Amino acid sequence: MNLKALSQSRLRFYLSIIWLVLIGALTVWWWLLSLRQLVAMQSLMSAEEFARSHRMIMSEGLFFVLAVITGGVGLIILAKKDLERHEQIRMFFGNFAHDLKTSISRVRLQSDLLRDNFDQQVLSRFGENVNQLDLQLDNSLWVARGETQVLHNQDVKISQIMSAIRNEWPELELGMTADAQVHGDELALRSVFRNLIQNAVIHGKASKLQLVVKPNSQDIEIQFQSNGEAFTGNITELGRNFIQPKTSHGNGLGLYLTRFLVEKLGGRIQFTLSPALQLVVAVTLPKGKKA
Repeated sequence: MNLKALSQSRLRFYLSIIWLVLIGALTVWWWLLSLRQLVAMQSLMSAEEFARSHRMIMSEGLFFVLAVITGGVGLIILAKKDLERHEQIRMFFGNFAHDLKTSISRVRLQSDLLRDNFDQQVLSRFGENVNQLDLQLDNSLWVARGETQVLHNQDVKISQIMSAIRNEWPELELGMTADAQVHGDELALRSVFRNLIQNAVIHGKASKLQLVVKPNSQDIEIQFQSNGEAFTGNITELGRNFIQPKTSHGNGLGLYLTRFLVEKLGGRIQFTLSPALQLVVAVTLPKGKKA
């Protein structure tokens, strides 16, 4: 992350606020001064001329003030969005470096154990960490592409997506109540499914995950239900932004990216809790056109 660019974004944001305050104050001062001068010249003007000039100054002054306020607020909003974008990029690179370093450390440790003693459990854990590292890199590429990413939407079966990613969690019991066709980019859909399953495994400690598929007239709702641990966080913040890393388990980038991709595909995502307080994620996607 370019710290100079971040500093410039902050400078533009604060300068926009200062510009609005100064120009707004000058505009109001000009307006009041013009009205005061008009009152001082009232004795030299007829009543009709005074009324006409008063209306003109009031209307022009009001228009000028509104134009300055509208332009200033618009400038501040644009500067704020630019600042938020740079802050997110800075946070993303910090989180990415943290997660990448953690995953590489795990892979290095387990490769040493494999050299010393070939153990099936260590080998399985080694594969899980490699898959986690691959997912983090994949997420990073999606985030880096951002809004410029072009999606190639087509009809895709849910079973087709699951078949492509099922082997990444050999110890997880994966099930599906029904199959259905959704309309979207297959790579983006894979990323959505991978992140939601990985979230259930890593954060929820789930050993079983069920996809409850509910076809509707225009879309398909897919609920990701697991037998994981109770969720204790703030459910309203899930997927809204990625956070500063506090543990080695993750930083919310996966759910942030999931929400972004689902909405880009024309769908929506909702987080709720089961009666046992387990996290349930409902993803609604456009129905396949040939379904």
